[in-house]
Amino acid sequence: MSLSHANYRIHLLFLWCLLIITTNVHAYPTLDKNITRQLQQIVKEEIKQQNIPGAVVAISTPKGDWIEAVGFADKERRLAMQATDHFRVASVTKTFVAVVVLKFVEQGLLQLDEPIQRWLPPRVSRRLLHSEEITLRQLLNHTSGIPDYLESEKLVGIMQDDPYRQWSIEEILEYVYQLPPYTDRIGVVSYYSNTNYLLIELILKQITDESLASLIRRFISTPLNLQNTFFEGQEAVEFVQGYEDWDGDGHLDNVTTPPVDGGYGFADGGLVSSAEDLTTFIQALLAKKRLLSVDMLREMTSLVEDSEVDEEYGLGLESFFVDGYHVLGHSGRNTGFLTEMRYIPEADITIVVLINAGGEADPYQIFERLFSTLVKAKIG
Repeated sequence: MSLSHANYRIHLLFLWCLLIITTNVHAYPTLDKNITRQLQQIVKEEIKQQNIPGAVVAISTPKGDWIEAVGFADKERRLAMQATDHFRVASVTKTFVAVVVLKFVEQGLLQLDEPIQRWLPPRVSRRLLHSEEITLRQLLNHTSGIPDYLESEKLVGIMQDDPYRQWSIEEILEYVYQLPPYTDRIGVVSYYSNTNYLLIELILKQITDESLASLIRRFISTPLNLQNTFFEGQEAVEFVQGYEDWDGDGHLDNVTTPPVDGGYGFADGGLVSSAEDLTTFIQALLAKKRLLSVDMLREMTSLVEDSEVDEEYGLGLESFFVDGYHVLGHSGRNTGFLTEMRYIPEADITIVVLINAGGEADPYQIFERLFSTLVKAKIG
């Protein structure tokens, strides 16, 4: 063996060792086994007590991370849940959409405090009460006073009678025009309305030729390397089966297809994602502050009190307190699917809970128990 060849082998060995060291330095540590056993027990207890077919839970803390999949992704086929499985995440979509909107505000293509009449199609703004007064900010933080389309009994009845019907946003708005506004105190009273985000989608269509799926991919998924986040109806995607006692007989029904509540495919709730992707997203947004400028993040976290529940709402962001800790993020509710995506700034803890059950199931209860366990263990 020549000296140069020996040196070459030594050089390769050095690079290999360096790669191992570098990989270990950047590897994500896992939580202590004593803690993970407690967390596993909580999740198993809850899915049994709440009759939830399956769940994926992801936790990230300064002392390590943990992800767990339990139960079934498909009860009929007895397919076990996997940590990377996709779920409909419903209104968690609103946080993603708010980021897209704020990126356009950063670029000067939209303004938060100008009337939406400026950007809506004239055929919509003419029929939408107070469109000359309501601002983009008020759509994002639900202070517009515009009624929720799901409050139209006539519309919901049609959706349930013909669940395979493909709706357009403007077809849905026909029923909104017939509803009285929630309040005339625009910008003051917070009232959660899915219609706000349908209007936001129309506004985005007016200023760009890109689909909402493409915008989310450009501004969020690609920069963060999210591999399991898609927009249903605009992108091909498969996800776990969703279950709910739809007919009231005490047994869970598979309600995955058709989307019987009509809330899929639009900016109010069309996203499909995984626990790991949601964890990456909310951390990048609120902890690492990678997605928005300082000014835009300040706008996003400017809160108004929600009239309906004991919480506050920012721009696509829910806010409340648990045991004295400030919690940010969003929840999601679709027929057969429920989601909790939460970040606790003071503890630097992220918790994501995805379950493939709707109705009376309660992922928030799972979140609360998990967080309480972490606090007692002095993690975060």
